[in-house]
Amino acid sequence: MDLAVHAAEEAFQDWRNTPPVARARYLHRLIALTTNQWVCLAVSPPLTSLGTFGNL
Repeated sequence: MDLAVHAAEEAFQDWRNTPPVARARYLHRLIALTTNQWVCLAVSPPLTSLGTFGNL
């Protein structure tokens, strides 16, 4: 847990020092990547329709 907190603190400092234009680019890229993933998930069959692991 201490390692996670330390990593988050370091990441925050890096993010805090990142220029706003660069932050915007990162966030737009994140949105584009996650939107594509949500579209793939939305058109995929639900996991419950695939059956049990024994059927795979």
